[in-house]
Amino acid sequence: MPLPEPGPDEARVRVLAASVGLPDLMMVQGRYPLVPSAPVAPGQEIVGIVDKPGAGYPFPAGTRIMGNSRADIAIGGLAEYTLSPVLGAMPAPA
Repeated sequence: MPLPEPGPDEARVRVLAASVGLPDLMMVQGRYPLVPSAPVAPGQEIVGIVDKPGAGYPFPAGTRIMGNSRADIAIGGLAEYTLSPVLGAMPAPA
């Protein structure tokens, strides 16, 4: 898959760790209300390194962050790279 390009107020993040929760299970089973079309990479919560910040994203490239992925558009944390919106993102402790 090609690397996702960040839009305004989001960043492309190189994923270091991701959680798997009930919404992720429901997504791959096709039972989640916001099921994107395949291929799907679930994993909503992530820790990673900002690779490419979009316009308005407050953390520069190289910043270790924790936050949410864009699993709602099939680019979740169980991928090498994901998109992370600024809402809910924060610097992660070392």
